[in-house]
Amino acid sequence: MDNLIVKAENLVKIYQSGKVRVKALDGVNLIAHRGEILGIIGPSGSGKTTLLNIIGGLDKPTKGTVFIDNTEITKLSEEELVKFRLRNIGFVFQFFNLIPSLSVVENVELPLALLGVSRIERRELASTTLRELGLIHRANFKPSELSGGEQQRVAIARAIITNPKIVLMDEPTGNLDSENAKNLMKFIEKVQEKYGVTFIIATHDPIVVRQCERAYILRDGRFIEELNGQAAVNKYSKL
Repeated sequence: MDNLIVKAENLVKIYQSGKVRVKALDGVNLIAHRGEILGIIGPSGSGKTTLLNIIGGLDKPTKGTVFIDNTEITKLSEEELVKFRLRNIGFVFQFFNLIPSLSVVENVELPLALLGVSRIERRELASTTLRELGLIHRANFKPSELSGGEQQRVAIARAIITNPKIVLMDEPTGNLDSENAKNLMKFIEKVQEKYGVTFIIATHDPIVVRQCERAYILRDGRFIEELNGQAAVNKYSKL
């Protein structure tokens, strides 16, 4: 795959509810390069979350394949997928999914605990990551004591703590005002430059897409076009 880190081919996803069949994805093809920030822009119901879930191995396609760094994850068993996700894929959800009873540093070190890293080592790694990302002053705070933007940044720190190959983000600015959305994208660029992580971001926010090197426009389960960030915003605004 050379410079490709993600390759999805002919993805189809059909949900069946009784006699009703809904085609959430209809022949989607996607590539992502190592270390890029890639956007997927589309309205609610266009299939963005379904696509992220399939790329991240949280869901299986009805048809099609997904390769991540030469591993065909669509062929992995559930047990193999769990191990693969823990080491290779970070997730940042719209509502952050931070555990309210844990401190910031405890939230960040959680994926390391799932990998069996010792308590001392994971605390050291989590503290180092928070320090590098300018969040160490919030290490002992609870999520409820943070702003929305701070919670989102902590969620990103947690997503990268295992040094994953890709980070998938679903509507990361959905609960942020425009100023915090801009600050979040600056933070993502900082993380991408420092760690070389590939970000794939599903959104309908022009602020996010403008900062993406490339963006796919998704509508009714199909990609309409692949453009640079600003061109994608312009095109999307006319649809």
